Amino acid sequence: MEKKTAAVIIAAAALISSVVVSQFYADCTLQLRAVGVLAACLILWISEALPISISSLLIISLLPFLELMDFVDVISNFGVNTALFIMASSGITIALSTGAVPKCLTNFLMKKCGGHPIMLVIGVSVTVALFSAFVSSLATCALFTALIVSALKSSGIKPGQTNLGKALMLTVPACAGIGGFMSPAGTPANILVIDILAQQGIEVTFLKWCAVGFTVGVPTVLLFALTVILVFRPEKNTEPITYSEVRFSSKDVATLVIVIAVIAGWVLTSFCTVINTTMVAVIGLGVMFLPPFRLLDMPKFSRGVNWDLVLAMGSVSILMTAVSNTGLLSDISGALFSNITTLSPLLVMMIISLVISVLRAFIPTTTAVIALFAPMLISISETTGLSVSALLMTASFWAATALLLIHTEPIYLISYKEGYFREADLLRVGVVPSLVLSAAATAGIYYLTLMTGLQA
Repeated sequence: MEKKTAAVIIAAAALISSVVVSQFYADCTLQLRAVGVLAACLILWISEALPISISSLLIISLLPFLELMDFVDVISNFGVNTALFIMASSGITIALSTGAVPKCLTNFLMKKCGGHPIMLVIGVSVTVALFSAFVSSLATCALFTALIVSALKSSGIKPGQTNLGKALMLTVPACAGIGGFMSPAGTPANILVIDILAQQGIEVTFLKWCAVGFTVGVPTVLLFALTVILVFRPEKNTEPITYSEVRFSSKDVATLVIVIAVIAGWVLTSFCTVINTTMVAVIGLGVMFLPPFRLLDMPKFSRGVNWDLVLAMGSVSILMTAVSNTGLLSDISGALFSNITTLSPLLVMMIISLVISVLRAFIPTTTAVIALFAPMLISISETTGLSVSALLMTASFWAATALLLIHTEPIYLISYKEGYFREADLLRVGVVPSLVLSAAATAGIYYLTLMTGLQA
C-alpha cells in the first residue's frame, strides 16, 4: 500500500512540476504540460497504484484545466467504437467460455496427445492461440489454465514434479497473448489501432488484419512452444493424462452457431462497408439475450464485462489526441530520427521494435502500450516516412506478445499462481524469442502490410 501511495504522490508531483515550470517558458508551455501528463500516466500505469481506467479518467479530467484540450473535445474524442466492441465481445466470450466448447477442445488434445508430451505442448499452444484470436486473451488463459491444471492434477502431475506441467503452464498464457494479435477481435488494442489508422486515412479490414496477424502469429506461437520444449524438455508421464467426458447441450450448439455467424459477419465487413466489426459484435450479443436462446442475462453479463478496460480504452484516444496536438512527440521524433534516413526502413523498424519489446515488459496491459506508443509512432512515421500501419501493428504485436516479466501482464499471473513455474522460467524462454521476433516478426509485418495495401 505504501508503494502505491508513493507512486500517486510522485505522479502528482510530476504533473504539478510541469505546470509550474511551464509558466516560465511561454514558447513551449503546452509541450511541458504534455510531458507532465505523460509522466503521470506512465507512473500510475506501471505502478498500478490505481486501476488503469481510473488513472486515465483522472488525467483526462485535468486536460481542460491544463489547457491541453477543451471539455467538448474531451467528450467527442472518447473512443465509443472501441468501448462498445469490448462490451459486445466480452458478452460473446462469457457465453462461449462457460459452455462445453473449451472442455471439448481440451479433451481432444488430452486424448490425442496425452502420451506425447512434445505434441501436447505444441497442440495446446496452437489451440489456445486460435481460441484467443476470437475470444478475450484473459478469459482464454483463465479457462484453459483451469482445464489443464485439472487434467494434470487428476493424473498425478503436481507442481514441481515434472517439466510437462511447467511447459504447459507457460505456453497457455504466452500463446493466449500471441493469439490476441491474430484478429481484430483478439484484443481491444487491435480495434484501437484500426481506429487510429482510420483517422490517418488507412482502412484496415477484418481480413487484411487477419492476413497479417495469422501469418505472423502462428510462427510466433510455434517458435515459443519449441523454445519451451528445448529449454525444459517435458517428459512423458508414467500415468496417462485423464480427462472427464463432456457433452454438448442445445445451448452449447446455439452458442457455437452464433459465434460462427459473428465471425462470418466480421469477415463480411471486409467486403460490405455498411457494417463494421463493432456492429456485428453488438448484434451477436443481442441475439444471445433473445428469449429463444437465453444464453446470457444482464447480471451475468455485467459481472463478466471488464468495465475497467472499457473505460480505459474509451479514454485512451483522448490522451493520445491531447498530447499529440501539442507537437511534443513530433519534435522528439524529429530530434531522434531525422538523421537515420541513410538506414533502410526495415532496419529502422527493427530497432524501434526492439525498443518497444523491452519497454513492453514494464508496461501493464495492452491498453497502456498503445496509449503510450501510438502518438510517438505516428510522429516517427511523419518524420521518417516509415509506414504508420506497419509501426502501429508492430506496437499491437508487442502489446499482445509479452514474453519477459509476469507481474506487468495479468495473463501470466493466472497460471503462475498454480505453482508450476517461477518468474525466472519465463525469462529463460522469453528472451531469445523476443530478440528473434524483433527482427523476424517486424519484417513479416512490414512486408505483409505492403502486400495487403496497408501502407498506402
